[in-house]
Amino acid sequence: MPISTPSGPFTISVGHPASLRTRRPDLARTSDAVRCAAATASSFEPGAPPLAAIDGSDATDWQPKALPATLTASSRSAHRVRHLSVVWGRQWPAQPKPNVHPPAGPVTVVRAASYTVQLSIDGHRWRTVLRITNRRHGRVDAFRFAATRARFARLRITRAATKTKPMLQELTLTG
Repeated sequence: MPISTPSGPFTISVGHPASLRTRRPDLARTSDAVRCAAATASSFEPGAPPLAAIDGSDATDWQPKALPATLTASSRSAHRVRHLSVVWGRQWPAQPKPNVHPPAGPVTVVRAASYTVQLSIDGHRWRTVLRITNRRHGRVDAFRFAATRARFARLRITRAATKTKPMLQELTLTG
């Protein structure tokens, strides 16, 4: 069977599989303090684990099973941070029936309306740096706050902006 790859066409057959390089955001240099760090959450839907929120991929999201929900990311060392970016996930229309393409729109941003962001150096004492309430629109939330030394970041979602539970596509924390 012929396949197309970034390095050109290739033919696979029984006994002759193809081996393709995958994208490795964990190996790319970044100023993001929590990229590909350890991540935990109070809950998550199958296929939407906590690591998806900090893996550097647009193709993955963390989605909690219930609200309120908490996502915690911990880097290997402390960083001086002052910028936070949150990219919320999107939901496309459902496929109307088998073998029929779904409509192109409308695409809904599935975000939190209210949430807090806390930072910690030790994972025990937390400092609230952001408190967001009643934000219902927009896909990207970007903030700047007083420079803080932190090893842990915690986002606590208390309310959704839509009927669907929020999907957190990417959390970025930089200096």
